[in-house]
Amino acid sequence: CTGSTAQAVTEVSELEPQVSALPYACDGQITLDAGTGFATYQWSTGETTSTINANMPGDYEVTVTDATGCTGTDVLAVTIPDPPAVAISGAADFCENTSTTFEATPGFVTYLWSTGDDTPDISVNATGTYEVVVTDAFGCTAVAVVAATEQPLPVPTIVGTVALCPGSSGSLTAGGNFASYNWNTTQATPTIAIGSAGDYSVTVTDLLGCTGT
Repeated sequence: CTGSTAQAVTEVSELEPQVSALPYACDGQITLDAGTGFATYQWSTGETTSTINANMPGDYEVTVTDATGCTGTDVLAVTIPDPPAVAISGAADFCENTSTTFEATPGFVTYLWSTGDDTPDISVNATGTYEVVVTDAFGCTAVAVVAATEQPLPVPTIVGTVALCPGSSGSLTAGGNFASYNWNTTQATPTIAIGSAGDYSVTVTDLLGCTGT
């Protein structure tokens, strides 16, 4: 006696999971997503969920299995972005009635100063604290603060001989501890000798480069 039966067998498509990285959240880790619709997930880290958090650079591999027991594998190379860091350069002290320029670290996508400026550098002419917020290509931000001080101009005072007897000489002193002296006689010392009547002036420069006459 005989009997027969038949069974239709189909070949399913090879599983091709595509691991993707979710947008970076500026938290020092990248979220990886192997997609949905699989029965099981097995990552090279040992995790078995469809998404994992990668906090170290390197290759991350996942093997997925569907309901029929077929498997597929994908690998994604992960790079963890460095956190942004910004610094401000420029002279913190500036002479009265002038200005100073501050420049933030170049290379960021956006800049926003507390003055409202959105350029990498700004010019300021008032004493105060200035802040810049920068944003990198991942949308991560960093902040830097700098203090600016307007320094008063030096005020020299000339003392010494104010009247000369005929044929006599005298001296004038600008005083103070200035970086340089420039008299209208072309002399460049704090004290000068004089032998004739007239108007004498001196321009002094301090260590900051500010001048007074």
